[in-house]
Amino acid sequence: MQGGGSTFGVLTSVTLKTIPSPEVVTMAFQFTTLADNPHAFDAITYFVSQFPTLGDAGVSGYPIIFNNVANTSDGGRTRVTGMLGMVIMLARDKNAIVNQLQPLFAHINTTWPGSFVFWTNVTYHPSFAAWYEDNFDPSPVGYGSVMGSRLLDATALAGNLTATKAALQKFSATAGQATVYIVSGKGVFTAKPRGGSTAVNPAWRRTYVHASEFYLSTSYLPSGSIPSPLIYKFTIQEERN
Repeated sequence: MQGGGSTFGVLTSVTLKTIPSPEVVTMAFQFTTLADNPHAFDAITYFVSQFPTLGDAGVSGYPIIFNNVANTSDGGRTRVTGMLGMVIMLARDKNAIVNQLQPLFAHINTTWPGSFVFWTNVTYHPSFAAWYEDNFDPSPVGYGSVMGSRLLDATALAGNLTATKAALQKFSATAGQATVYIVSGKGVFTAKPRGGSTAVNPAWRRTYVHASEFYLSTSYLPSGSIPSPLIYKFTIQEERN
């Protein structure tokens, strides 16, 4: 078995444990404003600052910040800034995830009325396998990217919103996007691996968000193919809640 880089290991035994597949509810979301709105990153920063609360409630997922990109809904005549993504909870009732996210959208709409366009779509899947079947990444192989990333804890996200806003603006400006993935939480914080430790970066024990920026090279892609994250990034919906 090959690990990271040139490291190798030999498996002498493997133990598998099965658990019932949980039911899953998801919310695809988006909020958008014109790129010259001076409050665009105030709203984005507020939303991201709530990720520790969402993580503690059992929400995870893949939010993306887009910064001053062409608005596909008007053929690129205007430019927009905002966030989009998909978040997930292990739950049966769609209201479980609506009750977590809707107050955040309401706060943005109340604080900066009429400035943002909102869109959401909530779905239920009877198992994680069913969710994965509908949502796995179909991107083609054969391209490379240069990435930079940070692990962000609750203090980094919400301790100083002025600093967080400046960081998010700068982080997303060059490539026009940045990921702020909620991919940690209680299971990571309280994990007790056999043997007492793992090779995992200890910062994960307090991290809520893995934030990254990347430059994508398409030079190795088949003619006419575009990785799905690029398509997803620029799909701006014109619907309001």
